Amino acid sequence: MSPMKHVAYPIGMSSPNSTRCTAALRRAGILAAAALILVALFPVTGHAVSLSVIEEAAQSGDRGLRVLIDEAKPGYLQDDSPEALRQYRARFYIRVDALEMPAGETISVYVAYSATDLPVLYLRVKQVADAIRLGAAARLSSGSYTVVPDRGEVRLDPGWHAIELQWLAAKDFLNANGALNLWVDRRSVTGLTGLSNSTLQVESVRLGAVEGVTAVMNGWFDLDEFVSRSKGYIGATPTTTGISDVSVAVNTPSTVIPLFPVFGDAETADSALAFTVLENTNPDLFDAITIDAATGALTLDYAADALGQAELTIRATDQNGLYVDTAFRVTLHTVNTPPATTGIANVSVKETAPNTVIPLFPVFGDAETADNALVLTVAGNTNPALFDAVTISAATGVLTLDYAAGAFGAAQITVRAADEEGLSVESTFTVTVEKVASDVNNDGIINAVDVQLVINAALGLPVEGEPDIDGINGVNAVDVQLVINGVLGI
Repeated sequence: MSPMKHVAYPIGMSSPNSTRCTAALRRAGILAAAALILVALFPVTGHAVSLSVIEEAAQSGDRGLRVLIDEAKPGYLQDDSPEALRQYRARFYIRVDALEMPAGETISVYVAYSATDLPVLYLRVKQVADAIRLGAAARLSSGSYTVVPDRGEVRLDPGWHAIELQWLAAKDFLNANGALNLWVDRRSVTGLTGLSNSTLQVESVRLGAVEGVTAVMNGWFDLDEFVSRSKGYIGATPTTTGISDVSVAVNTPSTVIPLFPVFGDAETADSALAFTVLENTNPDLFDAITIDAATGALTLDYAADALGQAELTIRATDQNGLYVDTAFRVTLHTVNTPPATTGIANVSVKETAPNTVIPLFPVFGDAETADNALVLTVAGNTNPALFDAVTISAATGVLTLDYAAGAFGAAQITVRAADEEGLSVESTFTVTVEKVASDVNNDGIINAVDVQLVINAALGLPVEGEPDIDGINGVNAVDVQLVINGVLGI
């Protein structure tokens, strides 16, 4: 299967005459990235190293490239965009923490090729004792190779490392002035100079487990943020911690967001970064969006009476043309008002009364919040002994007063209704539980006369006084029992 042409998405490859930041590329090309992973950039026979674009492999942005060593086969991404370049620069990030190799084993992780697929240069990782080191080799016009000596190899400690290379072809066959210069974490390290390589050019590059994979190796390594160009220092890509979403009320004058704390670059001062608004999904939400280059202040001026949401993408570009993007959401909502109440009517019952049920939805209301979304709570009760329980059903909004047996007296009950943003209103009402009076004829004595009066009233005979002791369902056997209890002192 032939190699893919100009693989750009999974690790942010770019053409040799431009620079790219992978954050934007990954967002724009995630489907393309997934497709590339399915394309085997190696012979169709056999199973090779697994390549995957995942969050865990990202040095920055959303995703990076993970190279999983699962068989003694190569696996890589290929960029065919270089066109007979006699000067070539590239920069990428690598992390080898999880790569396991016996001492002396080597994997070529980056190889540049000429038009005839002859390797022009190699970057290799090698296991030396208990450390993995980065080395390099360059081809000469004679066909032989010159290699960075062991003492010049760079130890790759755990974590990400920025690798930048510059390859130069010699001016002509009379001059041995070609070079392979290397920087690791922006520090110049031992490279190769005085190369007689005037006949060589860079036509393609491969990144991954390109050569040297054997069955005794396992684990994986991660690659990210690949950038290439024909010449000019590349350096570090800007980074971002992200911008928090903004949510404000309609007709808020403006929001100012400092960008200097949000973006950074290891080699560029904050004030030297160029900030731009890359995307705005809802321009009607704003009168203007401006960025002050001197202060790095992003100002959002909102349109009058505008409501809705917009996704804004801000880009920071350094002096080398590398950039990073971050997106955030802006929401303009109506002004929230607190709930209102018509008040809860006072309650008066006798001590033998059943539970009192009070619907609260008709009592409380909110312009922005549905009744069943209000949080209803009992905020106060001055006489808890008057009740076995005071409860509110969240689903139905019903307040239930469950009176304690034999209790009487008064209580002040306060009910609070709160909306989703915590604004609230309260209503207080009085609950009075009257003691049952068994002195029917009001002579100050509860005796057999009162019993007889209740019995007479139950039989339909006319009586004087108040024979309906509990005040419920007329005079009946319950009232007879209540007055007897009164005679007995119960």
